[in-house]
Amino acid sequence: MNVSSTNGFSRYNSLAVKVQKRLASGLTLLSTYTWSANWDNLWSAGSQVYATYGPQDIYNPKAERSRALNNVPNRFTMAISYNLPFGRGQRFMGSAPWYVNELIGGWQINDEWTLQNGVPLSIQQTDLSTQYGPTGIGGTYQRPNLVGDAHAACLSGRPQSRLGSATVYGNIGQPQYLNAAAFTPARPYTFGNAPRMLPCQGPGSNNSDISINKNFKVTERVNAQFRAEALNAFNTPQFGNPTLTYVVTGNGAANAGTAASGTAQTLGNVSTQINYSRIIQLGGRISF
Repeated sequence: MNVSSTNGFSRYNSLAVKVQKRLASGLTLLSTYTWSANWDNLWSAGSQVYATYGPQDIYNPKAERSRALNNVPNRFTMAISYNLPFGRGQRFMGSAPWYVNELIGGWQINDEWTLQNGVPLSIQQTDLSTQYGPTGIGGTYQRPNLVGDAHAACLSGRPQSRLGSATVYGNIGQPQYLNAAAFTPARPYTFGNAPRMLPCQGPGSNNSDISINKNFKVTERVNAQFRAEALNAFNTPQFGNPTLTYVVTGNGAANAGTAASGTAQTLGNVSTQINYSRIIQLGGRISF
């Protein structure tokens, strides 16, 4: 006989606001904002954006309750489209001859902007319980203990100012993105009290895609469009999550473990960029 039980839960709450307006001047605006909170006791595979570790104790899923892997508290989007008021039938030069209209008329500018927080950061320490195998004490990961409140692990500042190894910036023993001093090693064969996901958030996203279109009327039934597009128009980097392993040396029941220091302590180092640099592309379309 097999007995199965469901021990997982997920709780999501949000406030969503949408503003949409089409103006007579040729300007169209669509904007959304979401304020949300997502908590669960689940875990899954990571990706470039999401980084996660499995449970400490598979026999106690309640202890895995934390912010969800994909919890993004604030997300703002805005799409703007503007038909420039030049050329025939427009506010300026509305009676221009056809050859002038072909040059100044039919232009449209579009911008799609996304701004959002990063995702919560998970945490693990070097496993000191490997003597009995990776699943010897209920899970494949071991988390450290907190010195005080979990928020003490979170440091502030733009990601651009907190890149790379701590020693590069002359801040020995203090990683740039997370505060290693907020943790102490959990002893071998014990569970650390750090949550599965910290209240710290990884680097967020700030991206703008801009395009300029020019419409031509070839014949009564045939229309052409030229498009110039700039993806990540302002060349804003999106950095990957920092290193999330609290490096501890030592193993065995008699050794409590010692936190690594200096260059050996890599917790909090940001060293990857996960978006592309600015891409400019040209294209055309014929419709009939």
